[in-house]
Amino acid sequence: YKIDFGIVGEGEGAFIELLAYIQNNSKTFSIPNVVTKDKRKTDVRSLIENLDTLPMPDYNGYYGADLWLKDFPVKMFMPSRGCPFKCTYCFNHQYNTMYRRKGPIIRRYSVDRLIEEILFVKKNFPLEFVRFNDDCFVMKCDEWLEELCSKYPRKINLPFFCCIDPTNVSDEIIYM
Repeated sequence: YKIDFGIVGEGEGAFIELLAYIQNNSKTFSIPNVVTKDKRKTDVRSLIENLDTLPMPDYNGYYGADLWLKDFPVKMFMPSRGCPFKCTYCFNHQYNTMYRRKGPIIRRYSVDRLIEEILFVKKNFPLEFVRFNDDCFVMKCDEWLEELCSKYPRKINLPFFCCIDPTNVSDEIIYM
């Protein structure tokens, strides 16, 4: 196999620029977040601060293309990006170093955006259980969590799974 390009970090903007570069058969190569065999270091663009500006994932392409995933009653969602921990087995601490002073490391989709995605999947695919596949779904009891706890049972009303760092667990979070 031959790999011509690699995308480092968040790739949404880099991928669009890379496709334009390829389509236009450009000769000048200077795309932040993209590395090649000749250009192994790259400038890193700022983090996407408002995740709601991103298009909804192509769930039709993802679940529609794989019959096993389509029919499996558990579907995964990623409500946030970023992780503050420095676990020795994980890359996140290197990622955080790479993005130092490039925007807030921990960012969340709005509750309404998250609910919209889950409702789309619930309407179009079998869904009996939601998995929040997130590095740190609950970091603290805040307005976002309160809003989710209010809207999720009314609009989704399905059991869910999430990971919580044990040092962040409180009676208030458990209650919510």
